Amino acid sequence: WKNDPAVAARLYRSAQGMENKDLILPLGFFPEAGWYTLAQQGYACALVDPAQYPAARQTLLRGPNGIQTLRIPLEKKRPGQIADVAKWKRETLQAIRTAYGTAPFYPFYDYLVAEAMESTQSFEALCLRADALCRMVLNLEPGKPSAVFKGVWPELPVLAYDYGQRFTDQYAFNERVSILDVIFNAGPLSCEVIAGKRL
Repeated sequence: WKNDPAVAARLYRSAQGMENKDLILPLGFFPEAGWYTLAQQGYACALVDPAQYPAARQTLLRGPNGIQTLRIPLEKKRPGQIADVAKWKRETLQAIRTAYGTAPFYPFYDYLVAEAMESTQSFEALCLRADALCRMVLNLEPGKPSAVFKGVWPELPVLAYDYGQRFTDQYAFNERVSILDVIFNAGPLSCEVIAGKRL
């Protein structure tokens, strides 16, 4: 079942005793591609308290040195705000460039990622902008987050097939990377990838 995102989603829903409309996905910063596999199937999403759910504040990139985890630092007195925001944005965009600068669709989407990260210090606003960008590329309806997420962070389905990940001569295919990996490598066919279809 791990090789088929659609089957994984059905099994997860069955194990939870829920239908699509009942499961709420916590919204994070460019989450794993499996998050959008479920969003594609109609799952709703909710905003997240970033101090309570560290998983919402990180994303996994696949670069020349393997998997790199990017984390969003929060202000201690205002945990909904990003700490050292200018430095964090600069370092994050550089890390994305290093990981995906040679990917075929990087030139088509890099400026959109930068725009999504501009002019905000709010974690919530950042996640909403990032999600809007991903949904646009993936041809998904705009997200309408409900109230703040409460519960256990869900186990997400994994990607089944290699869609052209970079550095495969050095590292095996990784099925648990950020949706950015799919977007920069598959471009307009990203919606096919998250649906579990071979390119």
